[in-house]
Amino acid sequence: MQVASPSPLKVDPELRDQVFGYWFGPDEPIPDRPIGPPTGAVLPRPGSSFRDAEILCLDLVPVENYWLVLSELGRYTYDHTTGMLYDEEWVFVPVREVLGAWPVRFAATYAESVAPSALARYGAEVSARARPDALAVQLRLRRITNGR
Repeated sequence: MQVASPSPLKVDPELRDQVFGYWFGPDEPIPDRPIGPPTGAVLPRPGSSFRDAEILCLDLVPVENYWLVLSELGRYTYDHTTGMLYDEEWVFVPVREVLGAWPVRFAATYAESVAPSALARYGAEVSARARPDALAVQLRLRRITNGR
């Protein structure tokens, strides 16, 4: 017996407009070239760009081959989010293709979390990739210039 798919829509592992990158913790050296696969991803708020000095974005995490929106309930699960809870300085470096250069550093801090009902501003599919019963983690990424 063949079971019909619950939805005729094709679901890609990544969200449209998500940006892959690498997380670096306190005192962790950033190499002069990317090493290995990206360690994270973010979804910038529509209308913002990594060319801006500061952007708001959702923190995305891989779960069973899909990128999902991190909820406040999961902040103790990942090194960078746990570290930020303890006021550690974490840096996000987008993949070279985003700005045509490596490494372009962004200091990450928590911004105001987003209610599930307000996630639509990030795109139609985002709500389906987030927990309906918890606030979504929103990050503020501030470009670091001259070492700070």
